[in-house]
Amino acid sequence: MTPTQFEQDLQPLLLYATPLIFICIALEYWVVRHDPHHHYDHDDLKASVGIGIGSLIINGFFKASIVGLSLFCYEAVPWHLPTAWWTWILAYLGIDICNYFAHYIAHKQRIW
Repeated sequence: MTPTQFEQDLQPLLLYATPLIFICIALEYWVVRHDPHHHYDHDDLKASVGIGIGSLIINGFFKASIVGLSLFCYEAVPWHLPTAWWTWILAYLGIDICNYFAHYIAHKQRIW
C-alpha cells in the first residue's frame, strides 16, 4: 500500500467521523447547558480540548516517525520477501516468537 492509497482509504473515514464528533460535542454541550443539575465548566472544556490537541500532535509526530523509520528500513534492506502465503505465516510466527520472548523476559526480569 502506497501512502497515496492509504490517504485515499482514510479520507472517507475522516469525512464521516469528524462531523459526527463535533455533533456529539455540541449535543453534550446543549444537554448539560439545559440541565439544571449540571453546570458546564468552561475551564474543563479548555483543558480537555488542549489535552486532546496535544495528544493529537504528539501521537501524530510519533506515528509519522515510526512510519518514516519503517519505510527507511524497508528501502534499506537489500532483500525483500515475496508477497506469498508462506511469507504471512513466517511473519506471524516471527511476531509470535518475539511476543513470547518479551513475555518470558517480563516474568524473569522484574523492574519493580
